[in-house]
Amino acid sequence: MFKDKLVVCLVITLLSNLYVTAQDKERVFKRFKGEVSLGSARPVNSYFNPGSLIALEPKYAVRDKFSVGLRMEGAIVDRIIYYGNDLYSHENKVALSFPATADYYFTNNYHFRPFLGIGAGPYGVGIDGYEFEFKFGGLARAGAEIKHFRLAVEYNMVPGSNITTTIYDNLGNPVTTTEKITNKYIGFKVGFCFGGGRL
Repeated sequence: MFKDKLVVCLVITLLSNLYVTAQDKERVFKRFKGEVSLGSARPVNSYFNPGSLIALEPKYAVRDKFSVGLRMEGAIVDRIIYYGNDLYSHENKVALSFPATADYYFTNNYHFRPFLGIGAGPYGVGIDGYEFEFKFGGLARAGAEIKHFRLAVEYNMVPGSNITTTIYDNLGNPVTTTEKITNKYIGFKVGFCFGGGRL
């Protein structure tokens, strides 16, 4: 009985190795690459001026049409602060993010490769001064790679924040208010891919 199980395990391992080897021989692109991107960051439901962003993302191609990575991005976002009763203001805040990502490419055409991607991970959003609040968020993106250049639009789904502040009325009495900040933003990015490319 034990010998039979051992033989089955050995056969499965051998077939798996042969399959991986066959897949490697059919590969078109190198496994490792990186991307540096610049772009603008616009808060969702906002007509204010967009901010800016910079991102670095190392990637590993599990298959030619499927890669995983880690996006490290810093963005300056002109975010909206809601006070209630249709009152709001806006201010520039820093948003840092480190989501794990996955991209699916629709073609192996090196000259033009459209893709869709998703991601999830920690986001650090600026609250007050140098204070950051960490949230778990996600992203959805679409774009295309044209040789070593990459164009993408990314929707960052980050939960909102509540800020409690205390102000004083005309009589000197403290009044506590809670303000709600939206953290969702859209990134429009142009990037350059280094490494990777055709075998």
